[in-house]
Amino acid sequence: AVDFMVCLALTNTRGADPEPTWGFLIGPPGSAKTELLRNLMNWSHVTSVDELTTNSLASGYTDDDGRNPSLLPILDGRLLVIKDFTTLIQSPPVIRNKIMGTLRAAFDDTYAKADGHSGLQAYKCKFGILAAVTGVVDDFLQEDQQLGQRFVGIRIARTSPSIAARRDAREACARRLKIA
Repeated sequence: AVDFMVCLALTNTRGADPEPTWGFLIGPPGSAKTELLRNLMNWSHVTSVDELTTNSLASGYTDDDGRNPSLLPILDGRLLVIKDFTTLIQSPPVIRNKIMGTLRAAFDDTYAKADGHSGLQAYKCKFGILAAVTGVVDDFLQEDQQLGQRFVGIRIARTSPSIAARRDAREACARRLKIA
């Protein structure tokens, strides 16, 4: 899991024009998914969020100073880390489908949104995603596959790591990030 996470992070943040790679760390609650991701959260090319809303990626809002709070302009060339993608999967279908539709469009490097307040807002960006998710992702992936799968995944076995084992995993991940 550490190798998968580090490779995905480096793939998405190295080079002038990285191809977006999106991945899931799949495992049951308590399988150290968040502990693994925590090692990336302060990395300079990582943006971390706990959840996404229907307007997080492209808000359609511009304030009086011309600033846009959308995530898409921030994510170009970065890795988006989501600690718990399960909450998105278990959202009401209308919300989940809206967010996933925005992500699918953004995966293809561009996304445009038109509304009555801000007019047309177009974004060009490439970014990776690394998200932790429980086994509920299996049903979601089967349904989402019909729309075009964009995520690769690795499964983490159910374990009950001791505090020392979790510390060792964090230290190993930190060492690998320093080497890369």
